[in-house]
Amino acid sequence: MTPFSANKNKLLLFLVLAVLAGGVATSVDLTYIHFKVASSDGSYKSFCNINETINCDAVAQSEFSTFFGIPIAILGMATYLFSMLIVSLRISRFRDRIPRLDALQLWIAAGSVGYSLFLAYICFAIIHAWCIMCMVLYLVNFLFLALSIPLSETPTKDQFRAFREILAWMFGTKLKAALFILLGLAALTTFTLGGIRDYQAEQERLEKLLSRLTPVSQTFSDVGSISGNLNASKTLVVFTDYQCPYCMKLELTLDELLAKRPDLRLIRKDFPLDMACNPLITEPFHNASCLSATYALCAARQGKYKEFHHHLLANQRKIEENFLNESVRELGLDENAMRVCVESPDVAAELKKSIDEGLALKLRGTPALVFPGNRMMKGALKLKELEKILDAIGNE
Repeated sequence: MTPFSANKNKLLLFLVLAVLAGGVATSVDLTYIHFKVASSDGSYKSFCNINETINCDAVAQSEFSTFFGIPIAILGMATYLFSMLIVSLRISRFRDRIPRLDALQLWIAAGSVGYSLFLAYICFAIIHAWCIMCMVLYLVNFLFLALSIPLSETPTKDQFRAFREILAWMFGTKLKAALFILLGLAALTTFTLGGIRDYQAEQERLEKLLSRLTPVSQTFSDVGSISGNLNASKTLVVFTDYQCPYCMKLELTLDELLAKRPDLRLIRKDFPLDMACNPLITEPFHNASCLSATYALCAARQGKYKEFHHHLLANQRKIEENFLNESVRELGLDENAMRVCVESPDVAAELKKSIDEGLALKLRGTPALVFPGNRMMKGALKLKELEKILDAIGNE
């Protein structure tokens, strides 16, 4: 290697250190947000809780924010610190004492990018919310990989040999072997204890959940879509909005719940957060929600409510009038009948009745659930949470 190349590589290694330091700082912020959200009663709101789509808090509350009870942000911080140690060793005079540091750096960088892609998919397909701080870490990981590739001195065909050399170095003496075995046992113990703590915290959270139930004196009409066991003795009422991401998550959970609970029927009621039909909303928000609810009610008159309902929830970001008309054709509905129905005062009155029932509950958002025994809870609940509440109510 020429002196120029050596200096260039050293410069790149210092740049990698700066990038990784940024990763550590961002991970510290994410860890703070995670613990604040976890310990909050719902009143805490981080700086990157901007709306339903850009929301670090929603990501921090998800089951994917921890691994065996340990926040992903802490694991990320540990990874960046370890990577900084590897890079620092490559710059120092000890670089020749440990084999294949360049390959180890490249493997960690590639693994970090792979995990970033996995988390990005989770945010897009499951959580339906994006975390700004997480996206900063995605950028850190991509820069880490981009800089590590030209710094790798190990050819692709020698990567497996490099792995064997690193293992041979780790277990080359009894002292080093004992040290790495102890580190492995410590990591295993940490993850095991983290898993136990995670389970205990989940049980405690489910217990606290019951305290959030609010008694309501209101009775509800059968206006709305009814599913599940139509003759069931227990009724669950849900107020939803077709452009609410949390409503979409809850819908999938409710389908699972109904499949497991033959003693339950579900009444879905529309509460569009749209000033076109809801007097609570005084400025543009979910601008196609009223129209979406109207189309869904009209689809019900043609026996296709369920198909139309799920189609809208699965395509929330596409919803506008042209999309609704295309959906009518795609799902094989009678277009002429739909046009007449959408303008029908009967459908408008049905939608108004659902909205009025939501207003009487003093709803300010969606989703909201009213359980048997007339007790309400707001927000998208998980299947375990729904079952916990129903079991507790059933045992009273």
